[in-house]
Amino acid sequence: GSTQHPITDSNTTTLVMSGSETLIEPDSGLPADIFYNYGDIQISGTGNVIPGQLINNYGNLISLQAGSELTAGFGLENRSGQIELEAGSVLSVEGRAYDNWGSLSGSGTVDVTGFEFASRGQIQPGGLTSGSLAIQGDAYLEQYNVLSIDVGDVSTGDQDVFTVSGHVELGGRLWVNPTHAFDLLPGESATVLTAGSLSGEFHTAWGNYAGNGIVLDPSYTTDSVIITALAVDLTATGTSTVIATVPGQV
Repeated sequence: GSTQHPITDSNTTTLVMSGSETLIEPDSGLPADIFYNYGDIQISGTGNVIPGQLINNYGNLISLQAGSELTAGFGLENRSGQIELEAGSVLSVEGRAYDNWGSLSGSGTVDVTGFEFASRGQIQPGGLTSGSLAIQGDAYLEQYNVLSIDVGDVSTGDQDVFTVSGHVELGGRLWVNPTHAFDLLPGESATVLTAGSLSGEFHTAWGNYAGNGIVLDPSYTTDSVIITALAVDLTATGTSTVIATVPGQV
């Protein structure tokens, strides 16, 4: 069964939930309608529940360890905070949407089935290493969103992938970061996003100069985004659909 974890309607230090814990208010014994995180929340084990709406504030961290689970019972607002998902972890958002103005990173799964994931912040599959970040449900990447993708030795799977089981509406920026292990030759490609269905395009694609006269050009299918290595004469004048930018510059 679930263990009740008494706490007020906010966290200002480090809150540790280590498996089958449900937050309740100590006075009433009932869950708070809204729970504010002003500190850090560390999740391990399965069956952890924050029953009300979860609001993660500026500069604060919610981290899910490998294989762990957290359920936000009535929506999640990530207000410029950080949410990190290690491999095999699952963040389930029920009752309302997951609105992201901060950062979502790692290699776990966000389950928003029946609702939606809407992002105006940053999405970074894999985090500091390459990996796959999954959304179970629909996703909307809005005007100010940045999807950051590392691409290394694609032949060994050393690349980031963002997957959405439902529909994804694209917008904002695609930021491609070729790592030191980047190995695509002109004409070769890598799939960086897959979805049940897809509409729209990224407004801009930045950081896609891979060196040695190679740029990474995004293209779109009905259910994926693919980057293709193209050999381009960067000294040539004229128009081009490829945005050749130096990494680190916007």
